[in-house]
Amino acid sequence: MKAKKTVSISCIIPVYNEEDNIERVVCEAENVFEQLALDWEIIIIESGSTDGTWKKVSEITRNKKNTLAFHQERKEGMGSALRLGYSKCQKDLVFHLEADSPFDMIYFKKAIPILLENDCVIGYRVGKKEWGFKWSYCNMGKRGAFLRQIFHVGYNLMLRIIFGLTVRDVNFSFKIFKREHIQNLHLVSNGWFIDAEILLELRKKGILPIEMPIEYTDRTSGKSSINIFDPFRMVCEMTKYIKVNKSQRQEG
Repeated sequence: MKAKKTVSISCIIPVYNEEDNIERVVCEAENVFEQLALDWEIIIIESGSTDGTWKKVSEITRNKKNTLAFHQERKEGMGSALRLGYSKCQKDLVFHLEADSPFDMIYFKKAIPILLENDCVIGYRVGKKEWGFKWSYCNMGKRGAFLRQIFHVGYNLMLRIIFGLTVRDVNFSFKIFKREHIQNLHLVSNGWFIDAEILLELRKKGILPIEMPIEYTDRTSGKSSINIFDPFRMVCEMTKYIKVNKSQRQEG
C-alpha cells in the first residue's frame, strides 16, 4: 500500500503594528498545523512597525526552526509584504493569515481536502447569525459598517465590470494556493490590489479558485492599518495593471 503523502504548508503572516496580536495568531496557527500533522513553516513579514512588533516577533521566532521572521525597513504595503513572503516559501501549499485573526482556523482544516483536489481555494466573508448577511456589522458602529460595505460592494463590482472577475470577495485574506503556481506569477502590486492581481494572473494560466464561505471575525485588539488613502492607491495600481496588460497584448 502506498504511504499517504504528508501535506506541507507555508503560512505567511504580514504584520504592521500588531504587537498585541502577533503572538496569539502564531500560537493558533502552530497548534492547528500540529493537530493536523502537517509539514509546516510560518513566515512572518514585519513591515517597519512603529510599536514593539518587531521586538515581539524576534522573541517569538527565537530558537524556532519552523517559524521565521523577515523585516522590511519601512511599510511598503500588503502586496510588498506578501511578495516577499511568497519568495521565501518552501512548502507545497501557501496560506495567507492576517494578524487580526479575521476567521477561525477551523476553516483552514475544512479547506485542505478541497485544495488537494483543486489548485486554489479562497474564502468569502459571511456574517454571524446576529448580523444577518452583512459581515461588516461588527465592532465598527453603523456608520463605519455602512462605509465598509459600500467600499466592499463597489470594489468587487468594479473588478467584475473591468476584468470580468466574478469571485465574491476579492480582498478577503483567506486564500490557499499551490506554491508552484504562486511563485511562477510576475506580481508587482505593493498595495491592496495584490489580491486581484493574483487572481487575474492565475486566471491567465487557466487556474480558477474554489470559493467557500467563512464566518468573519472582527479584530479584538490593535488597530487596523488601512487608511482613507488606500482605496486611491488601489485604483492607481489597478490603472497601472490595465496599462501594462494592454501594452503586453499590443506587443504580442
